[in-house]
Amino acid sequence: MRKVLGTVVMATMLVVVGSAAACQVVTECGTVVSRDATLTQDITGCAGDALVIGADDITLDLNGHTVSSDDGVGIRLAGQDGVTIKEGTVEGTTAGLALSDASHLAVVRVRAVAGDEETRTFDEVGMLLERVNDSRISQSTAAGFDSFVLRESHGNRIRRSVGTSSYSDGGDTLRLEGSHFNRITENRLALQAVSNSSVVVVDSDHTFIADNTIRSQDGNGIAVSRSGHTVIRRNDLSSGANLLTISVFESPDMVIADNVGSAFDEGVRIRDSDRMVMRANEVASIRLEGSNDAVVDLNAVSGVDFLDDAISVSEDSSSVRVSANRASGAPGDGIDVDAPGTVVRDNVATDNGDLGIEAVAGVVDGGGNQASGNGNPAQCTGVACTPPPA
Repeated sequence: MRKVLGTVVMATMLVVVGSAAACQVVTECGTVVSRDATLTQDITGCAGDALVIGADDITLDLNGHTVSSDDGVGIRLAGQDGVTIKEGTVEGTTAGLALSDASHLAVVRVRAVAGDEETRTFDEVGMLLERVNDSRISQSTAAGFDSFVLRESHGNRIRRSVGTSSYSDGGDTLRLEGSHFNRITENRLALQAVSNSSVVVVDSDHTFIADNTIRSQDGNGIAVSRSGHTVIRRNDLSSGANLLTISVFESPDMVIADNVGSAFDEGVRIRDSDRMVMRANEVASIRLEGSNDAVVDLNAVSGVDFLDDAISVSEDSSSVRVSANRASGAPGDGIDVDAPGTVVRDNVATDNGDLGIEAVAGVVDGGGNQASGNGNPAQCTGVACTPPPA
């Protein structure tokens, strides 16, 4: 019995000693972290990068502490896979957290800040991911000229995080460049910059943007360019006065559905983007320009005083269906269709400044359209309308 107990005690001691030996003590600026480490103090005022990740499959637990650089990056990772960074604040002049050439990373409950809010320049990023794949950022915060930036980074998830960009002359809250199959969900993203966008998707296919709260004080909400198969769903959006809630350019096969935008924004503008589905959104306006094989249905469009029409389809669009929408409050027409061949059916247009529905010759009247209370006594032209039920 004593021999058995002695063996158990010895084994336990070996495990404890082995675990202690496996952990790295990190207390100084510039340390290369190559084993699991848990900070016991702040590491601040560093010249150059404050900490550098130097091995695969390790965990750096900031343990509520702050890591900061006065002349570089807070934490840099370049080429290490399977790393977890969690539970603390990371500050740098060019980037709080800079991750590159890696996969299967996890960033959890980290606050990453780049630069000073009053003096930020165009190249400061809270969290920067370059050529990072199949990784996740969750319950974290990023602040900088740009908050989150992904470049050539694929299959990543940003979830339940907060991004803020407050520089007075540009910057985006979240920006994807050449990055595919990323998911952006359940985040709060706020932009206070002038004439930029809270979320920017450029040359990035198969992006999924859903269930986010997106605020843009002086810029656009979401801007998508040359990024096919993007899905934008169930977002709560508000952009700067007279600016776009959602802007889409040359991005085919998109779905924009179940989003809510501010009544004071310009609404949604879609240009040169084929096979678009716009469904069940609550926005101030919808403009479809140069886009083919599109569906615009079940939207509630409130109109805005600086645009003529609530819903418009330009003459250079084709094979469009406009159905079961509600359009009201526009200074001009509720629904204005200049593209022959468009099917217009089951829409309700009320209390607009001019016509409820104005359709050019060649528009297909699918029936069931209703209009009343519009400024033009004709109520509709190009399609037949009946008054909606009282």
